[in-house]
Amino acid sequence: MLPQYTKDSFATNPYYQPGEIQNLQLITPASGIIHAQKGDSIRFTIAYNGRFKDLQINTNIFRNPDIWVYDETRKRKKQRRLDTLALKRQQYISYHRTGNVYAFDYVITDNALYYIDILFDRKRMLRYKVIIDNN
Repeated sequence: MLPQYTKDSFATNPYYQPGEIQNLQLITPASGIIHAQKGDSIRFTIAYNGRFKDLQINTNIFRNPDIWVYDETRKRKKQRRLDTLALKRQQYISYHRTGNVYAFDYVITDNALYYIDILFDRKRMLRYKVIIDNN
């Protein structure tokens, strides 16, 4: 722990995927708590020491469907298969990469939004809390 790192600074961090925290560095937004209004565009800039192809956003308003389903083959045995219909319904976010820095924008479209998950290749990497300011 760093000397200037407090419980308050810990509480304002976003959720990090365990095992990936050493590979991620947040540039913007600097806090895991985003204050916004409907219509605001949030700029995300993240340094990531890894590669990914697909970037997705899940929220409490919209979730990409799980692409894997499990069929019971025998008693207590399940087999995993790709759900091609769910794969077609995936929504992806365009991003710009410079070296290991990834940047993209997300527009707040609903006053009921309270979290944003950022997924790399369908794996949640970060979760931000959203507080909608109704002014």
